[in-house]
Amino acid sequence: MGFNIVTFDSILESEFEDHWNTTPIPQNDVSSSGIPYQSCHSLDAAGALCLVLHYITSTMLNVSLMQIFDLIPSMVSQYINFTIEILLQTLQDMPDAKIQWLAGEEFQQSSNLIMEWHPLLDGGFGSMDGLNLTVQTSTDQKIENATYNG
Repeated sequence: MGFNIVTFDSILESEFEDHWNTTPIPQNDVSSSGIPYQSCHSLDAAGALCLVLHYITSTMLNVSLMQIFDLIPSMVSQYINFTIEILLQTLQDMPDAKIQWLAGEEFQQSSNLIMEWHPLLDGGFGSMDGLNLTVQTSTDQKIENATYNG
């Protein structure tokens, strides 16, 4: 999934759990300033964080998330939208989650390291991995088999 237990616990304990427990889930028929009823949530803070991390780090369909987290379709969408907002707020306040440009000697060291492995990337200073893009598949089995690239 891309997250180890230490990172997961760090996100959960920083402010995520507090936001989850004190912010009501937005609904059309409920006041946004009301008191959240934790006993009515299908997931606790850790479960919600697991759901959103599965959603953003994999190409998993909502149907699979429904089965894994035992939720109905509307709840999966609602929890994902709500939890992504809480995750964003939490990460913006975490010093370890900030992305910063390298400067001076640190920039040059990183650039030199990248050029050792990839000499054509002149001036490169960083890399990123873990991008998962969903792709469409044909419902026609013959077309799907013909275009599968294994």
